[in-house]
Amino acid sequence: MPRFDGRFFPSSQVADWASGKFGTPGWYPAAPTGVTPTEGDQEVALAWTEGNTHGADITGYKVEKNDGSWSTVTSDTGSGTASYTVTGLTNGTAYTFRVTAINSVGLGETVSSASAASTPRGVPGTPGTLSLAAGAPASSVIDLSWSAPGSTNGGAITGYKIQRSTDGSSWSDVVADTSSTGTTYSNTGLTASTTYHYRVAAINVAGVGGYGNEPNRDSGDPAMTYSVTGSPTERTYGVYKSLHWTGAGNFVVTANPKTLDILIVSGGGGGGGSYYIYGGGGGGGAGGMKEFTSQTVSVGTHTIAIGQGGAGGSAGGGSGTDGGDSSFAISGGSTLSTTGGGAGILGTGRDGGSGAGGQGNTTTLPGSGISGEGNSGGNGVYWGNYPTYGGGGGGKGGTGGSGVSTGGAGGLYGTNYYADGNTSGTTDGVHRFAEGGGGAGSSNSTGSGGTGDGDGGGGAGGLVNAAGFAGNDGAVIIRWIV
Repeated sequence: MPRFDGRFFPSSQVADWASGKFGTPGWYPAAPTGVTPTEGDQEVALAWTEGNTHGADITGYKVEKNDGSWSTVTSDTGSGTASYTVTGLTNGTAYTFRVTAINSVGLGETVSSASAASTPRGVPGTPGTLSLAAGAPASSVIDLSWSAPGSTNGGAITGYKIQRSTDGSSWSDVVADTSSTGTTYSNTGLTASTTYHYRVAAINVAGVGGYGNEPNRDSGDPAMTYSVTGSPTERTYGVYKSLHWTGAGNFVVTANPKTLDILIVSGGGGGGGSYYIYGGGGGGGAGGMKEFTSQTVSVGTHTIAIGQGGAGGSAGGGSGTDGGDSSFAISGGSTLSTTGGGAGILGTGRDGGSGAGGQGNTTTLPGSGISGEGNSGGNGVYWGNYPTYGGGGGGKGGTGGSGVSTGGAGGLYGTNYYADGNTSGTTDGVHRFAEGGGGAGSSNSTGSGGTGDGDGGGGAGGLVNAAGFAGNDGAVIIRWIV
C-alpha cells in the first residue's frame, strides 16, 4: 500500500479521516486465510493463517458461522492466536465458518473465505437392551441381540464393540468393531457349563459410545454322546437335534445325557371290510399320538418300539385288526407309550388311541378314543337291514365323520414339529400324523373311503365288495437342545 511519511494512507473509508485515523501508524489487517475446521461433540475447532497485519499487531478475531445464514459467534476473541473453538453447536448439522482479523486500527475490511463444511458429531448413545440366548450348539455358542441406540449423536452407526467377561468385572473384546449395523451376533468357541457376561457399545465416526446393560448366561452342558440302532433319521435345526424312528431300535447314551422331548405315535387301526355288495366298511382309528416333554434320561440303553399298522378286514364284513402300540422305554425308569388305533369291524368300532368308525347289523356306534391321544370315530348308517355307510375313524385332530349319504370322513390329523421345527411344513410323517381312516360308502354311492395320512394314520374302510385298507405304522421322534 502506498505510504506517506512512513505512514499508511487511509483506505476508501474517507469517513474515518475525521476521526484521526488518517496518518495513524498501521492499517486495517488483511483477511486470514486457510480457515480449517475440525469437528467434535457439539463443537468445531477452527485454525487459520494470519493475514498481513499492516503494521499493527492482531488483537483478536471476529468469528461467524453459517448453518443456513450467517451469524456472529464472537465479535472479538480477544486473542491474537489463530485458532478458536466454536461450542454449543447442534450435532448432525453442517456448518461453514469465516474469520475477520482485528488490530489496533479496527476490524479488518475483508473477511476470510468460508471454510469447508463441518458437521459436529458425538459418540452414539447406549444400545437398547442386550439379550442372550442359547446358540447351536448351546454348549459352545451364545447368541446376542440388541437394538440400535436411540440417539446417534449426529453420526451414523458404523458398527458395534462387543466385550465378554467370566466374572463381570474383567472385560476383553469379543470383537472390537463388527463393521456392521446388524444388531445380532453369535459368540462361538465357548467352554461348556461356563457363565459369560456380555456388553455392547455402538460406534460412529466420533468413536465408541457407552455400554448398555451387562446380562449373563451359562453356556450349555457338554454335548451328549450316543449311538443308535434302527436307522432313525437325524436332523438338526435351531438349537435342537432330533431322531425319528419308524422301526424298532435303541438310543444308547454314553455320556452327558440331556433332557428329551418325545413324540410317540402308535400304529393306525385297519379299516373294516365291506358288507358284501350292500355297504362300505368303517374307517380305522388313528394310532394314539402324544408328546412327553422334558423327560430326564440317564446313561444307558433306551428302547424304542414302533406299533405296526393294523390289517384291513376282508370283504364280506371281515374285521380289521387294531394298530400296535409304540413306546419309548427309559433305562431304569418308566415306559412312555401310546395305544394303537381301533379297527373297523362289523359292529361297534373298536376303541383305541383313536376309535374306529361304526358299522354293523344292529349297531352303528363308533369306537372311543383315549383322552390325550386321539378321538372317537363317527357313526355308521344302518339302512334296509344292512350296514350301508361306514363311519370315519377318529384322528388326533378330531372325531371321525358320520356316514350320511356316503362314508364318513376320517378325523383330522395331528401336527408336531419335533422332527425339523418347520411349523409351516405339511409333509406326511414329518409334521402330520395320526389321521383317521375314512369310512366307505354303499353300492349306490361313489364311496369316500381314504386312508389316513401320516405315520399312525387309520386304514380306510373297504369299498363295496372289497377289503378294508391297512393302517399306517407308527413313529417315535425325540429331540433335545444341543
